[in-house]
Amino acid sequence: MAPLIGSTMPPWQPEIALGLTLRQAKRNDEARQAFEKAAQLAPDNLFLVDQLVDLDLLDKHFDAARQRIRRQSPKTPNVPAGHYWEGKILAAEGKWDLAEAELQRTLQLDPNFSAAYDLLVQTYLATNKLPQAVSQLQGLLSKNPNNTPSLMTLALVYERMNDFPKARDAYEKLLSIVPALNNLAYLYTEHLNNLDKAYDLAGKARELLGQDPSVGDTFGWVLYKRGDYQQALTVLQESAGKAADNPEMQFHLGMTAYMMGQADLARVAFRKAASAAKDFPGKDESKRRLALLESGTGASPGLSISQLEAMTKEQPNDVVSQMRLGEAYEKQGAADKAAAAFEQALKLNPKLAAAITKLAQLNAGPLQNKEKALAYAKKARELAPADPQIAGILGKVAYQSGNFIWSYSLLQDAVRQRANDPSILHDLAWAAYSLGKVNEARDAMQKVLTNNPDSSQAADAKKFLALTALDENPKELMAAEIDVQKELKSNSEYVPALMAEAALLAQRDQIKPATEMYNDIVRR
Repeated sequence: MAPLIGSTMPPWQPEIALGLTLRQAKRNDEARQAFEKAAQLAPDNLFLVDQLVDLDLLDKHFDAARQRIRRQSPKTPNVPAGHYWEGKILAAEGKWDLAEAELQRTLQLDPNFSAAYDLLVQTYLATNKLPQAVSQLQGLLSKNPNNTPSLMTLALVYERMNDFPKARDAYEKLLSIVPALNNLAYLYTEHLNNLDKAYDLAGKARELLGQDPSVGDTFGWVLYKRGDYQQALTVLQESAGKAADNPEMQFHLGMTAYMMGQADLARVAFRKAASAAKDFPGKDESKRRLALLESGTGASPGLSISQLEAMTKEQPNDVVSQMRLGEAYEKQGAADKAAAAFEQALKLNPKLAAAITKLAQLNAGPLQNKEKALAYAKKARELAPADPQIAGILGKVAYQSGNFIWSYSLLQDAVRQRANDPSILHDLAWAAYSLGKVNEARDAMQKVLTNNPDSSQAADAKKFLALTALDENPKELMAAEIDVQKELKSNSEYVPALMAEAALLAQRDQIKPATEMYNDIVRR
């Protein structure tokens, strides 16, 4: 049989593919085995040597890495790769001056050795020889103005020197040759304050390199800077998930989760960023935000109202401080001040569901503004249509605002995802009862008692079940008259007790007062 087309694949190729997959999964020992096996089949393959040297350096096996490249050098003497590998080993050892010399030799032999340029940038940054770097790179560019590695290196060095206009010029020159969109987008975001240009560039970079976490991070950070925190969070979660060890990406994720009120996610990301070994521009900010998130949790004391007021005055754009202040005012019973703080948080992020939900609750409760309460509730529902906790809260808000049909619908959605939540079951029972669904209401209240007998809703559930049972038992109704009167004396608005009182009047043929009472209940 004739050989199939494509059957001439080199025998080491599958092992290389396996090794790369294992490296990506951080299964380095298994990756090494795959590369070693491939190297036995292709001993002159420089790519395999590079991969194995990388693995040696990750394990800090510097001598093993040197032995590896020396075994290779008799086969390929004075090749650029040999000097590059030696430079890479020296850089890993922190011997930057020696590493620089090897990398310079690499580039003399092969001016287009892009990996050497990348590593040379690290040596310049580590030794702070930035003016020398600029001088050399300009010399290279005078010979070849379209040398893309040199342009990229020059732009990065200018950025490190805070000479952002020159960095922009270098990137834009580079952009005319290759689409170095991501770096330019980041520059426009962080230093040149042109978010529209940054958004366009980052979007194009994402179209070209959508799987690259650094590209996703830049695009997400541009969205954050533009105030589109909701979309930014989705993008940054994806990119930070691919680069869990990158502190700047974790910082960007933390900041975005922070602005969205997702404290747990922000806390985890800030911890990773704040504990990073290397310094980066957001490290101190990570520590500050993390400290605020951890205040009042565990052994950490909560902040007082005066402390929170001082913080919001000093940092008026800190959404979590505004939310914490609003919650503190709410606990104090200062509903007007609480609403003002939540409204300020909403100005910082108009899509902050937590602030909108709080405003719905305050307006349905102490502020007694049903129209506002329902408007905020509808907005919160639009932002978080699948969140059962928000659905449960909004169901109660709708009930308090007199919209029993919507309340019932919201609470049904919530209880589908949180079937044993006593608070949601309790509120669902009341919404169902208000729509005349007495049996369904009793079933929900019974679940409160069965599943959560010690919950804060249990006492009302017992009372509700006892009083609603009287509707179908005239004999017990008469016997319970004292209990009914006692309940109405303590809570004249308790509808099951009012229903029992009306039924008692009807039993005594006091039809007119019974009818009036029933009509009054219906109007509530």
